[in-house]
Amino acid sequence: RLMNPPDCDGDVASLARAAGEGDVERAAALVDGGADVDAALPGGSCVAMHFAAVEGRAEMVASLMARGADVEGATEEGGETPLYLAAKFGHAAAARRLLEGGAEASRAGPGGMSPLWTACFGGYFEAARALVEGGADVGQARDDGMCPLFMACQNGHVDVARMLIEKDADVDQAGNDGATPLWAACGNGH
Repeated sequence: RLMNPPDCDGDVASLARAAGEGDVERAAALVDGGADVDAALPGGSCVAMHFAAVEGRAEMVASLMARGADVEGATEEGGETPLYLAAKFGHAAAARRLLEGGAEASRAGPGGMSPLWTACFGGYFEAARALVEGGADVGQARDDGMCPLFMACQNGHVDVARMLIEKDADVDQAGNDGATPLWAACGNGH
């Protein structure tokens, strides 16, 4: 996908590759053999948990958590937590595992975007539902005031918008520019 471990040797790169590929046995053997489960790749801040989240490897997420992995570790480059990344790519099962492991449902990432905001932007209904059920704030807006409902409406994700409204999202919540979810839906032909 978008995150590829560098082609280098060592336990950190091997663990990142195993996590992204979902090779639970190999990852467990590396960590049990002494690899640091939270070690960042050379020249960056991505750890094995980030690769597992991006690829939606729920079983890997659980295995890494069982070995003490940090579920809240954010990348230095963008401030993206594993939960944010799972939501960004619509991986509901991985998101649920992270929430069960203590990930903060409403922790803001880049530009103030929450995991719920990014799941709604992408129209990932199951991921959005998992986040809401895990305690995400349905009204949490990014830095420019745009809330998850606005993004679902703007992008025509009707099922996501309905679910948010059923969970008491404010249909009149306006962004910093005064635009509402209804304006976003109408302005984009939805």
